[in-house]
Amino acid sequence: MNFPHYLTSILSSCTAGALFAMATPPAALAATLVTYEGGVAVGAANFDPSAVPANLTATPISQPATALLFTSILFTAPTYPGQGVVLQTTTIDATGGRAAGATPADSEYIVFTLSLDSGFQMSLDQFSFKAARGGGSAGRGYDLRSSLDDYQNTLATSNIATQRSEGFSNISVTLGTEFDNLEAPVTFRIYVYSTGTGSSIEFDDITVDGSVAVVPEPASGLLGLLALGGLLRRRR
Repeated sequence: MNFPHYLTSILSSCTAGALFAMATPPAALAATLVTYEGGVAVGAANFDPSAVPANLTATPISQPATALLFTSILFTAPTYPGQGVVLQTTTIDATGGRAAGATPADSEYIVFTLSLDSGFQMSLDQFSFKAARGGGSAGRGYDLRSSLDDYQNTLATSNIATQRSEGFSNISVTLGTEFDNLEAPVTFRIYVYSTGTGSSIEFDDITVDGSVAVVPEPASGLLGLLALGGLLRRRR
């Protein structure tokens, strides 16, 4: 059976175009996925998320059950103009002048997890937060890590430049391509270090930017159409 040339051309073009469309779904626009911005009064021990979109779940910020670094996670009374209540951590043990970039101890962190409903994926673009030292002594800082490599490598680390009386330092970390098209949950840890005991490091507006999209359907259902188009070309 011979098909007119124009019919086989149309079929082949439509099939290839459909395959391309399935393989490259429209990109979702990046936006704020979750923000931990505290409250307006001293309260609970967890820092709850806000601005969480549909199909995404974000756990409250917490500390490990066997924490060695912090006496507690709590809300501190407003001390930063316009910021309201912020998250305060306080060291129990000095970390011996730990340098930025050195491996932190297992229990020296605050933590939260992002997870998705089935059939969705997320791409994470930026991790940002505000941080300040509670007092004048230096040698306090952060080390951001994730579960994607079992917390083996730092995404960003630095001493914190400002203290409470000077206001927050604004910190922004660009996330790499390993955070694209994630379907499994991802957990972030902000490790904290200090050269002294009883020294606080304070956080606010911990934010993750990115996008959530439907997982694209596999294009295998259209492969038969593409094969049919090839068969028709051979029969011309």
